[in-house]
Amino acid sequence: MKLQLILLSFFLAFTQFAFAQGPRAGGMPPMSNGTIFGKVVEEDGTTPIEFASVVLHQSSDDKVIGGGITNEKGFFRISKIDEGNYYIQVKFMGYETTRIDSFDMGTEAKRVGKIVLKSSATELEEVSVSADRPKVEYNIDRKVINVSNLATAMSGTAVEVLENLPSIQVDAEGEVSLRGSSDFTVFIDGRPSVFSGSDALKQLPASSIASIEVITNPSAKYDPDGTSGIINIITKKKMGGFSGVANVHGGNQGRYGSDALFSYKTGKFNFYLGGDYNNYGRNGTSTNITNTYRGDTTFVQSAKGDAGRAFTPYNIKAGFDFDATKNDLFTLMFSKGQWGMNRTEESDFIDEEIINGVPSFSNSFFSDELFEIKNNYYTADLDYVHKFKDKKGHELSFGAYFRTSEKDESTENIFENSDGSYYKEGQYGTEYDKDKSLRLKLDYILPLGDNKFEAGYQARLERAEGYNELFLKDGSDGEWVLQDEFSFNNTYSRDIHSAYGIFSGKKNKLGYQFGLRAEYTDRQIKILELPEDDSHINRIDLFPTVHFSYQLPKEQQLMASYGRKINRPRSWYLEPFLTYSDAFNVRRGNPDLLPEFIDSYELGYQKNIKNATLSVEGYYRIEHNNIQRITLVYEEDPSKRISYPINVGTESTGGVEIMYSTPIVKWWHMNLATNLFSYSIEGKIEEQDISRSSFNWTANISNDLKLGKIGRLQISSRYYSPTVTAQGEREDMVSLDLGYRQQFMDGKFSLNVMARNILGTMNREQYTYGPDFDSYRNFEMLPSYSVSLSYRINNYKPKRGKRPSGSGGGGMEGDF
Repeated sequence: MKLQLILLSFFLAFTQFAFAQGPRAGGMPPMSNGTIFGKVVEEDGTTPIEFASVVLHQSSDDKVIGGGITNEKGFFRISKIDEGNYYIQVKFMGYETTRIDSFDMGTEAKRVGKIVLKSSATELEEVSVSADRPKVEYNIDRKVINVSNLATAMSGTAVEVLENLPSIQVDAEGEVSLRGSSDFTVFIDGRPSVFSGSDALKQLPASSIASIEVITNPSAKYDPDGTSGIINIITKKKMGGFSGVANVHGGNQGRYGSDALFSYKTGKFNFYLGGDYNNYGRNGTSTNITNTYRGDTTFVQSAKGDAGRAFTPYNIKAGFDFDATKNDLFTLMFSKGQWGMNRTEESDFIDEEIINGVPSFSNSFFSDELFEIKNNYYTADLDYVHKFKDKKGHELSFGAYFRTSEKDESTENIFENSDGSYYKEGQYGTEYDKDKSLRLKLDYILPLGDNKFEAGYQARLERAEGYNELFLKDGSDGEWVLQDEFSFNNTYSRDIHSAYGIFSGKKNKLGYQFGLRAEYTDRQIKILELPEDDSHINRIDLFPTVHFSYQLPKEQQLMASYGRKINRPRSWYLEPFLTYSDAFNVRRGNPDLLPEFIDSYELGYQKNIKNATLSVEGYYRIEHNNIQRITLVYEEDPSKRISYPINVGTESTGGVEIMYSTPIVKWWHMNLATNLFSYSIEGKIEEQDISRSSFNWTANISNDLKLGKIGRLQISSRYYSPTVTAQGEREDMVSLDLGYRQQFMDGKFSLNVMARNILGTMNREQYTYGPDFDSYRNFEMLPSYSVSLSYRINNYKPKRGKRPSGSGGGGMEGDF
């Protein structure tokens, strides 16, 4: 009865892509006449290879008769085959092409059994770093970065890993954007991260990551939040028996850290325990110049000095899997950690006042700014999957994810004359937030012949409270004095209830999927000191998704998709009170801010060319109610600026990503990628038209060179072109990285040496304009170097196969 209620409640349905001519998700379909079945695996004979291309040829003239793509379990099916003599070719990037010699096909179905693919690189003695998976895989619905193959990122974080995709831009200060937008959703092993956006990526060491999935047009099953899509981090997990891996690294700019993961499988249980502690630095020099205009008077503030950021995350996690029965799997996981960051800036500062072009006042002093943040968090996750016995792929899954975090944030500004006396009053600000969230989800999958129906319910329940305080003091001997007019207490609550349905299937070589998600949002914000500014909304929103795929001849594939998304304002964007971000910048929120709604379209093409792969993806995204944090002169004090978010109008991005991966020779593999796109914004700020546009492009070139039997050198470079912003321009940036890896002792030890930004050209240079001011900022990042050492116990390596859908224990389920 419960399942009937679920089916009646949700109107549409989804399945993983039936892979043109492919089998039903979940396993081998029933036998039928004129059909060939098989499974493609790696050299170990058990690990399935997903997205391998299987092509059926007529023996007499090599004519292509049909083909398909393997599903997540490695299975494929080719149907409607006439009697005759045929042979099969199986290809996948990074592996040798395998041929199944000619065979006769009659009216009976034929099984070809397991087809084993070998690495396309030269086999080495016992230990082989050349048998790695491709660095970046361009799959039907996502891009997958295999982190273990990136020597240039092994002692960094998820941020350094993502630099290898043309969809991703990372500036000199480590801020990440996906196709030009910093609003994206981060998941870890298919579960929501405690943090959002770039903050989530900065606290994950690359050595603890198996792979990263970038999904720009997710299905209706997933949260529609985020302008540009989902980034799913898949962490390293367990193997059979006892195994583990430990890493330690160190370098300049205060870089050091270590991490370890151990697992033990016995009977129906699989236990794992892991932890990490790291310190990452991003240091450089900073230049800031701001001119503020008031009638015939110009206020000039300029500063130049050393600036840096230090990130200090740590995490401890433990959990287990329990195979209660053949059809029931439980997963329980706990973690505790802290994400810390401090930003320092020590500058020589000049404060000037110019009247009618004649300097009337000028003073030089020293500015010392310290920003610190510590966020302590706890998580507990429970997943359950039940597989029905009546048919393959018939599943019911449940998940519950609890998060709690406490954040302490402080900013201190000190301004001293050369003799040590205070030039102006010091400033100290604090912010405290405590947040608790619970996510519940129920998912149901029902295969219907060659189609599949999927439906589910999700609840996201969040409660938060916090306060802001500002203190001032007049001199080095003075006391910090609380400023009541800039100190506030607030509470925040938000409940989102979602129901989705998806239907998918195939017709000959055409795969299709239609989905619809409905969400009800109840949000409330209360300010104790400003009850008249309380904010409350109730709303229902619909998010349709459509995906198509078509199998073309000669190992070609065409994909198209559409999805509607939402970018909800963050809680601090909505707080109506004033607070200081530093001594010269005031900020406030906007409780009247509307959410952004995004329409996203994609059209993709893939072709395998012997051992090379070409991927071309066109996209167009338009954002309505576009949110921009604008900066203006603070009317109460013209020497300061005020920033706050507003809805300015519409923003659109459209372009094409081209990616080509090919071996040059056996020991040299090259990846080339570019993103060519047009960016435009249309709207007004304070009745001033800000409409503008620019043509942008990025380029990534990566070379992998095998040096001897156990060495590898990687050379990577990237370029970001100039672009316009809502209030100015951002200049171009280029960077060059080197990485070297060597293995020892039959692969138990590996040494990684990394050099990033070796030319010192990774800068963030930006101009901002307003009606009464203009500013220039440039951060020049210093080169960084690091060395890491890894030790594997019992030849540990993460499994490639995916967990059952809904288990939350690995990769997110495919959109088709």
